[in-house]
Formats: sequence, C-alpha cells, structure tokens
Amino acid sequence: MRLFLAGDLMAGRGVDAVLPKALRDGTLREGAATHARDYVEYARRASLMANRNKVERSVEDILGDLLPTLDARAPLALRLVNLETALTTSTSFSQKAVNYRASRENGIALLEALHIDVVTLANNHLMDFGSQGLIDTLEGLDASSVRRVGAGRAMSEAFAVKRIDRSDVTASVFGACMLNSGVPCAWYPGTNTPGVALLRTEDDVRRLLSAIEAERRWSPFCERRLIVVSLHAGSNWGWNIEPEIVRLARAIVDSGADVVHGHSSHHARRAELYRGKLILYGCGELLNDYEGIRDWDGFPARDFGGNLRFAYFPEIDASTGEFRSMEICIFKQTDCFCVRHAPVMSVEHELSLLKDQYLVGGMNLAYDSNSSTLVATPSQQP
Repeated sequence: MRLFLAGDLMAGRGVDAVLPKALRDGTLREGAATHARDYVEYARRASLMANRNKVERSVEDILGDLLPTLDARAPLALRLVNLETALTTSTSFSQKAVNYRASRENGIALLEALHIDVVTLANNHLMDFGSQGLIDTLEGLDASSVRRVGAGRAMSEAFAVKRIDRSDVTASVFGACMLNSGVPCAWYPGTNTPGVALLRTEDDVRRLLSAIEAERRWSPFCERRLIVVSLHAGSNWGWNIEPEIVRLARAIVDSGADVVHGHSSHHARRAELYRGKLILYGCGELLNDYEGIRDWDGFPARDFGGNLRFAYFPEIDASTGEFRSMEICIFKQTDCFCVRHAPVMSVEHELSLLKDQYLVGGMNLAYDSNSSTLVATPSQQP
C-alpha cells in the first residue's frame, strides 16, 4: 500500500493573507514583521513581481503541482501531515518570537483539497494563541472531513489513537511531540484541561508505547493494517539526530508501529530502516510563507535545502508493514507561495545532501530522471 506523508503544513501568516478567507486581523508581533502581508511583500520582491495590487491566490493556486502529483499516485491508503498552525481568530499571542494562525476557512480548505485523512497537532505552534486557539482548531477540524491526533480538550483525548477504516486497510495513527522540538511544558494537557500530546516524562513515553502495543494486539483482527506514529522532535536545522530521538523512534517500532513519521526541522533529514520498518527523522516542510526570506545565522536554508518542499510516498507491505520503496517528490514555492515542481538542479543538489544520510539508515537514494523524484530502496547490507 502507498501512503502520502509530509512534514509541516504552515498555513498561517503570508499564506493565509493571500487566500480568499484571510483573517481580518493579520497583526503580528515579530521583530521582522508587524503584519501577515509583510511576508507577502517579501515573496513579491523575491518573485520580482511588478504588480503592486493586492496579491490573491486560490487554494488550487497555492497547492499547484502538488495536487496532480497526489492524483497520479492514488489510491493512497493514508494521507497524513503535521498542521503547524492554529486555526483561530484569537489575539492571545503566546510569549514567543513567532506565532502562527490562519482562518479556519483557509486552513480547512487547504487540507480538504489535499484529501488529508489525518493531521497531527502535536507541535510547537498549535497553541501559539493559547487554549482558545487550540479549541478553535479542534472545533474547525471536527466540523470538516479531516481527523486529528496529538491534541485535545483533555489528556485522554490528546494522546488518543485515531483509526481510519477503509475497505482495504485499517490505519491507526498516533501523534506526539518531544520537548526538544520547542514545545513549552505549559502546553501539557491535564485531566480536564486542553493541551498537546507532549512526551514530558518517562511515564508519558511508557503510556505511548503501551498504547501502540495495545493497538497491535487489536489490529491482527484486520487483514490489512497499518500503525503510524507521527512524532514532532528535534531542532530546526542540522543533520545530527539527537540520540534520545533515535531511541524513542526505535522503541516505537519495537512496540508495534510500522512507520514513524518524524518532523520538526525546516529541511529534510535522513530516514532509517529499523527491523524492516520505516523511520523518517525529518520530513521537512510541505507549505510555508518563507519565500523571500534571506539566509541569516538563524535561518541557514541554503546549507540544508531549506528552500525546498517535500512529499513522501512510501510503499509498505500490507501484510507485514515492512518498507518496500519510497518516492520523494520535491517542490519549491514561487510567485507568492505557489507550490511548483523543483528544477532538476535543485533535486540533484538535494540528492547530494541526503544520499550519504540515507545510506547510514540502510537505504539507497537515487534520482529518477523520468519522474524527477528521489527514490529510496533498501540497501543490500551484510
């Protein structure tokens, strides 16, 4: 069975500002910008757009080449992304350097156009606008066709599994995040208070692993089943994978998961085959408003391919959950946030960055010139 996995879908700020149902109040509290449309102006300059009129984009414009890419790979057993934006009109900014929000209408429209089955909300931006921002996001998703994991009105809901039942497969999805991804301890949910599924203590980790084991004991009753854990972990930049992330990801597989869907970094990181199962340590980003932001010490995009966007299509054996192969389709955003196929030179450069990283993880990574994608397959190791 084939899946669609992607990292951060950041629908806020500039992206929200160009879509039809933008927030009426686009105010920001950042050092580099005071309004969401500032990011539109950065992108306009990068695209050398002479038209000074208001930039407007449809959902289809923004998603661009990603939509036919998904259609060409259907049917997909599961479509899963990390929604790293609060869908809210709240003005209760968190005391952080950057806060992401988008209108409910725009955020849901993007997800539904992609036919996303599940989003994980366990990340370091979901509560940028406090508990109210979280509740607004939950209510918006619950009124849509998109299901959610990784956050809730109470601890039991935040850590709960979500099952996607289809005629040909049952997919069980968990969402969780680690402190090293920048999630504040204060966002930890209580018995009756909202929050995100933060693995704050060893008890939290044990509870997650026990839940995965329980799901594996249940899932043999399904002829075709899949268990995926979506994990927000690690820093924004760099190739190093913290040892605690590796230990946790492998423990998740040991507990019965078939795929670990990792994200947090602004760029793609290596993948690993562990006991035949796929661990993605960093899926990079699928959508954001970074077009036009120049490199600086805190944003070294050129060094890591951070100007690219990634869509992952792993093939998983339906009976064993083992990894077979994976396409990685690579895009860029241009013309004010529109997703377009990345030029061949950009794809080849990304291959040069990631090739050795994937080999360490037990996979060969090659460039398929016919489809202009990267293809990962198991390496033959003694």
